[in-house]
Amino acid sequence: MLNLVLEVSGQKKKEKDAKVQTALTMWVPGVNNLRTFGRWAFLEIDGSNLHKSKQEIRKLLKDHSA
Repeated sequence: MLNLVLEVSGQKKKEKDAKVQTALTMWVPGVNNLRTFGRWAFLEIDGSNLHKSKQEIRKLLKDHSA
């Protein structure tokens, strides 16, 4: 099972970019390294484009199913 942290974005903000990078480079690798809370992934999607968002989620799930 894969746990997914999903960030639905609107506007581009510098503060949000730092949060996203921290989640991708520190939090997800750290929690996955513990191996006590299952597998985790993080994905930031554009909330204004539902079709593209669905494709991105499906791709992430496919990439992590191997």
